[in-house]
Amino acid sequence: MRFLSLTALLLLPSVALAGADANAFKKDSVRGNNFWVANAAVDGKYDTGWQVPGDVDNVGSWIELSIPAGTVDKIAIFPGWGQDEESWGQYPRPKKLRVDVKVSDENRNVKVVGTGSVLVNDKMELQILDIADIPAGEGLERSVRLTIEEMHGETDYPSVVISEAAILMKEFDARATFSGTSAEVAGKGKELATDENPKTVFATQVGATLTFGMHAFQISSVGFLATDKNLARPKTVEITTGPLTRTVTLADKPGEAQWAPLPLFNGLNGGYYGEFTVKIVDTYPGLKSQDVGVAEIKFRATSSE
Repeated sequence: MRFLSLTALLLLPSVALAGADANAFKKDSVRGNNFWVANAAVDGKYDTGWQVPGDVDNVGSWIELSIPAGTVDKIAIFPGWGQDEESWGQYPRPKKLRVDVKVSDENRNVKVVGTGSVLVNDKMELQILDIADIPAGEGLERSVRLTIEEMHGETDYPSVVISEAAILMKEFDARATFSGTSAEVAGKGKELATDENPKTVFATQVGATLTFGMHAFQISSVGFLATDKNLARPKTVEITTGPLTRTVTLADKPGEAQWAPLPLFNGLNGGYYGEFTVKIVDTYPGLKSQDVGVAEIKFRATSSE
């Protein structure tokens, strides 16, 4: 994933910035005293993360992420320090997390509106963990606190690291503007991709970049419905939202929409407003043509804030 500095992010007018906090973090005179802060766990990079200081117990420590109005659906977590396999094995990883969804009113009174828990596999990967849906639509501010309740086994160093954490909000159908494409086949223009008619087909070429825009919703996923086996179908796509890019491989199932999630941004799915692009990197071959055909491009969002 690519990453911009906080200063650069603040210059992007359509980026919805959230926040992360923690009960404590390790100060590191070598890497910098802000290297292990809570926000390092929401920067889209696995070689940074939040670390608990040595004088604070791992169990009971927490990281808290801001969320928009909506329903908390899943938790994403990369346990341990993901810089490399050696680093990952040396530092402790959480095994069980308590999930508390919190809402504050206009007087800053905080209330826990729902609680759950997740078990984290001891694997060096980003894990998507399901919980019972917890609505968090009311109130002035909302957040999710992840509290460490159990740890995986012994390691060389004492202090737990979480490289990435994110809150996945429940998705709903939304609309976005298909504002441009770098390649278009005559008679099969981009307007056919969003006309809600699966019998019409938008066609482009492999390597094309499609540009979309949205300012009313926080778009979280984009779906591709291919219906014509005579044309090539999208296989590998790169989705770019501001500073981050995510590569997704789609299944080849003509007649069934295939969904690609946007990059997790600042601890959220759908935490991004504004313009984003999709590049068609690779395709499934067509029977008669290698033009890329898409009957409909669909969108899902998580919040209208």
